[in-house]
Amino acid sequence: MKTKTRTAAAIPMPRIHSTYAGGEVMGVLAGQDGKPDYLLIDLGLEPEQDVTWSQALAWAASVGGDLPSRREQSVLFGNRRDGQYKKRWYWSCEPDAGDERCAWSQDFDYGYQSCNHKGHTDRARAVRRVPFQ
Repeated sequence: MKTKTRTAAAIPMPRIHSTYAGGEVMGVLAGQDGKPDYLLIDLGLEPEQDVTWSQALAWAASVGGDLPSRREQSVLFGNRRDGQYKKRWYWSCEPDAGDERCAWSQDFDYGYQSCNHKGHTDRARAVRRVPFQ
């Protein structure tokens, strides 16, 4: 008797903007440093007010997510729906390698990325990464 083996191609891939894993699918990203590829999930959560970088990191963890990386923010910007994000700057999880006082942010109006002082207040968005099994 032959057994069927399920391959990755046989598993249906969630569509962009579909609901999955407690949020909205925003994209598929290649894993880095030997980590598996993963789905990027927007949890649809933001703090009520602008926050500093350290507050943003703590807030994202408190809601069961993380701040997105710069690469992930590019995907969020590219795949966003109208009105999904405020036309403001959002913190990433990445500090500036050249200046420990700063961290990277993404502008969700024009798509720019830049470093801001960690004490500055910006928006934050929680994401989740769901690796492929």
